[in-house]
Amino acid sequence: MTHSLTLIITFLFLSTITWGQKKYAESINIEDISSIVKVLTSDTLKGREAGTEAGRKASTYIASLFNKYGLLQAAKLENEVSYFQKVPLRGKSHTYNVLGFIKGSSYPDEAIIITAHYDHLGIKRGEMYRGADDNASGVSALLEIGQAFSIAVKDGSSPKRSIVLLALGAEEKGMIGSAYYTDENPIFTLKNTVVNLNMDMIGHLDKLHPEDPNFVSLVGSDWQSSDLHQIHEQANKDYVGLELDYTFNSINHPERFFYRSDQYNFAKHGIPVIFYTSGDHHDYHKPTDTIENLQLDRIQKVAQLVFYTAWDIANRKDRIIVDKTIK
Repeated sequence: MTHSLTLIITFLFLSTITWGQKKYAESINIEDISSIVKVLTSDTLKGREAGTEAGRKASTYIASLFNKYGLLQAAKLENEVSYFQKVPLRGKSHTYNVLGFIKGSSYPDEAIIITAHYDHLGIKRGEMYRGADDNASGVSALLEIGQAFSIAVKDGSSPKRSIVLLALGAEEKGMIGSAYYTDENPIFTLKNTVVNLNMDMIGHLDKLHPEDPNFVSLVGSDWQSSDLHQIHEQANKDYVGLELDYTFNSINHPERFFYRSDQYNFAKHGIPVIFYTSGDHHDYHKPTDTIENLQLDRIQKVAQLVFYTAWDIANRKDRIIVDKTIK
């Protein structure tokens, strides 16, 4: 084979890969995001408080979409394979983590875990706290990413490493769902968990960006893995074009965002993480956190960035390095 022919074949192969992942990323759309957020913030789900019947209905809705997309089950509930991992709360109450996955074609034991918590504050003093940004926004992105990967599988483009979609319960009660998963019952072993990409509040303008929705605040991308930071920045440069805001990325930042959402429970076990979020905004933990105040196109772009980042990590030859530790 001539050198020029080899170059042509290589170019066509790489072009096919790029076209494929763009096709899958573009399946993440505003209409689906809106539909999911509307269900999660509906009167029926009553603010999705962990430990309530409404909270469990939310977990069932998420599992129904995992099933629709053809995601595999890996948890166990009453000795049966399930999407649900039962998480005990105080007293006799409980909630669920909801987990679906796509088995990797080459390194199935290595897992990229993408997370978003689905619970919120429920009803307080007669008012419903719908939690559109916190965190129906992240869950809608999680589900859309799961669907994008499932389309890739149907196209014969299964990722080399396993993709795990994990909707976490009881974050609002102290990150209980993620702590239960990482500290007590990891379904995919922590030593084979390559990365955690966590989305929590990704749809609202914040105090630092009161008019421009084309941003995402990031925490942790360079704290444990130089590879991870480079990969996500390149993905954004090549495909998405968001402003990457690292205001909250300092270990000394007074808001301590790194420690305030579910990614921390992965990071403390030495697993590289990225936390995608907004800064504080005036609807945070208020009844006014509704779908009308979201930037749905921003949720779409953040979801696409997470998808492209996960795609790269899942399909590269070598596992990303862990070359730093956190305190």
